[in-house]
Amino acid sequence: MERRVKRQSNSKLSDDILKNLPNREVLQKTSNIDQLYSDAATANKELRTKTYDFAKKNEGTPAMRPTEK
Repeated sequence: MERRVKRQSNSKLSDDILKNLPNREVLQKTSNIDQLYSDAATANKELRTKTYDFAKKNEGTPAMRPTEK
């Protein structure tokens, strides 16, 4: 099986990480660190909402990491 990788940079670190991810396609829409942090914050907000909604629906207790400041 061929490994296809779409990425913006050719850094040594990225190459080392990709060597440990056989047969996976890694997609990253930007290499801009500010945009990546913004996207991560948005994704984290959505994850927290879905986790809390799921826990409430199933009479459970959500378990999330504390929010970074």
